[in-house]
Amino acid sequence: MLLIDDLILAPGKFLFWVLRQVNDAAQKEMDQEADHIRDELSQLHRLLESGGITEQAFDACEAKLLDRLDELNARAEAGQEPSSSDDDA
Repeated sequence: MLLIDDLILAPGKFLFWVLRQVNDAAQKEMDQEADHIRDELSQLHRLLESGGITEQAFDACEAKLLDRLDELNARAEAGQEPSSSDDDA
């Protein structure tokens, strides 16, 4: 009887595994993008300190980068809310 149950549930378990892999890959990509944005901010600060760019150019670029970082953080928080409620169940 257990073998039959395993055969019946196998497609559902496989689908669940695939969805988990997709979610993990998306989370990893978002983390890498956030790290890339932080690196760009660091480079921007170095350019400003070395006189490579003006204050106005720095402010414009920094605002764009911070907006992208905020958007990523908002997406990450929205994606994490359902999984935290699933853990409670």
